[in-house]
Amino acid sequence: MRAMQWRLLAATVAAQSAVAAQAEAPPARVMAVETASGASWSGLVHERQRLGGRWVLRFKREQGLRIDGRPVDAPVGADAFAEALDAGLRAVADSGGTVEAIQVDALLVRETRADWVAAVKRAAARQTGAVGARGAVDRAVSAALAETAQVRRSCAVAQRYGWRCADPAVATDPVVYRREVFGQPWARVAAEADAGLAETVWFEIRVRRP
Repeated sequence: MRAMQWRLLAATVAAQSAVAAQAEAPPARVMAVETASGASWSGLVHERQRLGGRWVLRFKREQGLRIDGRPVDAPVGADAFAEALDAGLRAVADSGGTVEAIQVDALLVRETRADWVAAVKRAAARQTGAVGARGAVDRAVSAALAETAQVRRSCAVAQRYGWRCADPAVATDPVVYRREVFGQPWARVAAEADAGLAETVWFEIRVRRP
């Protein structure tokens, strides 16, 4: 009986140690990279999430993303982002690291921004009631993003370094609207040039090893 109790205690301690190890994620690595065209991107964040333990590479302005030392205050082209992603994934691969998701500001890339806004407006036209979280809108956005040049090129870039896009490749949080748009009739979304989207919306491109 005592031997069984010791085995149970040892198993409990081992399980608690595993949980603690996962909770104590290593510190985030903030990277600066130079692209093939000579632009300097800084503020790329590579870290392991505390919940779930996934490794992510983030391109987010609120986390200090800069180009040539300046805040990113206007959308960039898909070519520029593809080059930055290439440099970022190369840096991760060269250090022996891994990535399971690439998280990007939804409004960072010019072409994707236009597709995101158009998808929200199309879906909003079919909604009734007040502006807020709607699964139908979120699903429409995910479907539209999966077809964007940014996602297709990101998958191609990831493949160069041994990753492949998952299926589905895109995941999004619920679409977030600016305070003055939230709670208004859905027609307000169509009237806004940017569909009333908050600047903090983002999505992720999920990748994995073959």
